[in-house]
Amino acid sequence: SVDATDTLIKDLYRNRSHVNLFLQRFDEARADAISSLTDEADKALDAKACYRAGLAAYSLGDFDCAKYFFEQQEKLRPDSHAKLNVRRIKARLQEQSTGTYEMVKVVRSLSKNQGRPDVASFYGATEVKASPGAGRGLFATRDIELNEIIMCEKAFCVAWSYEPEAFSSLTCDTRDDAEIRVFPSGLHKVVVDKLLNNPSQIERVLDLFGDYSGLGKKLVEVDDEPVVDTFQIHDIIQRNAFGPGQQTEDEDISNASTGLWIRASYMNHSCIPNAKKDYIGDLM
Repeated sequence: SVDATDTLIKDLYRNRSHVNLFLQRFDEARADAISSLTDEADKALDAKACYRAGLAAYSLGDFDCAKYFFEQQEKLRPDSHAKLNVRRIKARLQEQSTGTYEMVKVVRSLSKNQGRPDVASFYGATEVKASPGAGRGLFATRDIELNEIIMCEKAFCVAWSYEPEAFSSLTCDTRDDAEIRVFPSGLHKVVVDKLLNNPSQIERVLDLFGDYSGLGKKLVEVDDEPVVDTFQIHDIIQRNAFGPGQQTEDEDISNASTGLWIRASYMNHSCIPNAKKDYIGDLM
């Protein structure tokens, strides 16, 4: 029957959402979860779908969207664990808007001061705009006090030295008089994989500076699938990646930890700096 077919289709969407969460395809996980909603014909299944949509949105850093779905889950199943996720979301939204972090708790959650703490980015009183003679830069929108935190940013991607994804290679760039550089190839692969899995994030990365324009700064799709120019991403990472803090004992040039912080990449260099950066895991 039509009803049985519709039920089966929604079941398949809901289950595929679960699989996509494991595969870190968060765009698809959220879309599948939304497609599986039954308009409260089955509240238990809709609560499960809202939970998966909330997790996907949370993983994408879309905390307002995650808050909506976790609150919907709580309404549908008041006896569920949704309250924990609603509290977690409120903490992220507070971090995002005020820059207030429980730093002691964050540090305790990490080993060797590395890892990926569960926190949100805070951009504070900053904005990205044209910088005369230097492309674009990060500017203060008001006077910043001495010892004030300017911003805190979670890495878009980081490859820690102890992870198999961390490896380096030597590259020769003929555009710079054949200069030989150490390039974080592992980070490059991680970023490309994340973009292919989550096309909604592509334009954030493509907007960063690179000498090679590649496919441009807009998302390109062929047969509804995203296309990523790996040479273009290579150039962006070469110009924008950071090494997150001090090296560990088991880290050398072959497996150095590296990460990509999108907002921080707009900061222009100064020989007489008025700010410094520190790291707590992948939070800069």
